[in-house]
Amino acid sequence: MERADSHQSGSDARFEREPGFALVPGGENLFLAGPGGGRVKIDELGRAIWNALPGTRDEVAAKVGLNLAVGSEIIDDFLILFVKARLIRASSIHEGESGISKRVGRAAQDAGLPSVSAVIVTRNGEAHIRACLDSLLRQDIPLLEILVVDNGSTDGTGGIIRGEYPSVRIIHPGKNLYYPGGLNYGIARAAGETVLVLNDDVELEPDVVGRLAERMRQDATAAAVVPELRLFHLRGFLNGIGNHVRGAGWGSDNFIGCVDVGQFRDLREVPSACISAALIRKSAWEAIGPFDAGYKAYYEDADWSFRARLAGWTIAAVPEAIVYHKFSAYWKNMEGKIRLVVCNRMRFLLRIFHGPSLRAFLKSYIREDLINLISLLRKGRYSLVWAYLRAYAGLVLLLPGIADARRNIRKSSVRNITVDDILALNPAFWTCMSPEGVPVLDAKTYFAYYRKILRPCL
Repeated sequence: MERADSHQSGSDARFEREPGFALVPGGENLFLAGPGGGRVKIDELGRAIWNALPGTRDEVAAKVGLNLAVGSEIIDDFLILFVKARLIRASSIHEGESGISKRVGRAAQDAGLPSVSAVIVTRNGEAHIRACLDSLLRQDIPLLEILVVDNGSTDGTGGIIRGEYPSVRIIHPGKNLYYPGGLNYGIARAAGETVLVLNDDVELEPDVVGRLAERMRQDATAAAVVPELRLFHLRGFLNGIGNHVRGAGWGSDNFIGCVDVGQFRDLREVPSACISAALIRKSAWEAIGPFDAGYKAYYEDADWSFRARLAGWTIAAVPEAIVYHKFSAYWKNMEGKIRLVVCNRMRFLLRIFHGPSLRAFLKSYIREDLINLISLLRKGRYSLVWAYLRAYAGLVLLLPGIADARRNIRKSSVRNITVDDILALNPAFWTCMSPEGVPVLDAKTYFAYYRKILRPCL
C-alpha cells in the first residue's frame, strides 16, 4: 500500500530544525522547547534525529544509525511526525500553509450559509485580545458582528478594543458572569443565526468561520460545530477536537497532545463541544436552554452538550478548521481549580446521569476523590485538602437546584437517546500528553498510536 505521506521523507527532502526550538534536559527527561514556553517530551530516538539535522533523509538515517539500531521506516515516520508537529521543516514539502489543509475557496461560496455573530468573553485579556480579534477580521467570509462581553476588566482590554477595533461592539454585564454566564449574555444579544463563541485567548486560521458555517448549513441536526483546537505555542499539537467524559478522571479534550497526520479527516461527530471555540446554532441554544452559569468554569460545555444530545441534537466536528488556543492561560490558582472541577464533576453527573450509569460513575468519582484527599493529607498539602472539602460542601448546597434540573432535563429528553449512547462516542485513544501536561512524541507513543496510522497495512 502506498502511503499518502511517503513523499515527505523522500531522498529529495532536506530537513532542518524549526527556528526557536532547542533540545533541553529536564531531570531524567528530554524536551524540545519552543517559543512561548511550549515543550515536547521526546526520547533518545528523538534526540538522535534532532542532533542529525540538518540533512536529507538518508543523511539523517545514517547519523542516527551510528548510535541506535533503528529501521529506516521508523526514521521515515518520525521525520513525518516531526514535520507535522512543526518541530522541523522539509525543503521539498510545499504545503503552503504550514501543514494546514488547503483553505476553502470562498469566491464560489453558496450564499445560503447561515449568518454568523462572534461572541468573545474576556476579563483582563489585554495580553490575548488583539490576536483573537485580528484573526476574526481576517476571516474569508464576513461576520455579521463581533461582540465582546467584558466581564469587568480592570486592565487595558477595553481601551484596546475601543481604540483599535471600532467595528467591534463591547457589552458590559455590569459584573463578572464568568465564562458560561458571559456567553449566555452575549448569545442572547447576538443577531446571527449562528454564534461563534470564543475564549479571548484563541487565534483562528482565516477559513475557520467559513468551514464551520458550511458544516452547520449541511447538518440541520447540529446544535454546535467544533473546530480542531491546537496548542497556541506548539502549533502542530492538538488541544482537542471537542471533549468527553469518562468513568474515571476529569473531563478532557479529545486527542489532546496528538499530532494530526490525517487520522481525523473522517471525524464528523464528537460526544461534546469544547466551548473555547465552537459555532452554536442559536435556535438550538434557545431550545436546549442556556449554558448553566453556575458552573463558572469546567463542565459547563459537557452539561450543555449532553442536554443537547438527549434532546435529539448532535455535536458536529470539522477537523479542517484550525484554531490555536492558549491552553490553561487562566485559572492558575490550583485551589480554585480543584474546588470547581471536583464540585462541577459531581454536579454534572447528578444533573445528567440516571440508573446504572449514575451509580457506576458516582462510585468511581467518590473513590477517586477519597484517594486524592488521603494522598494530599499525607503530603501535607492542606490548602488542596480544604479545596476538596469546600467543593463537597458547596455541592450539598446545590442539591435542591440539581434535583429540579434533573426533572426538567428528563422532560426534554428524547426517549430513545441515553447517556450511554453519548458515552459510546468517546474516542478509544484520546491523549498523547504526559502526566505533567506536556505533549509526548517518543518511540513508545509511536508504537502505541502513530505507527498504525502511518502504516495501516502492518
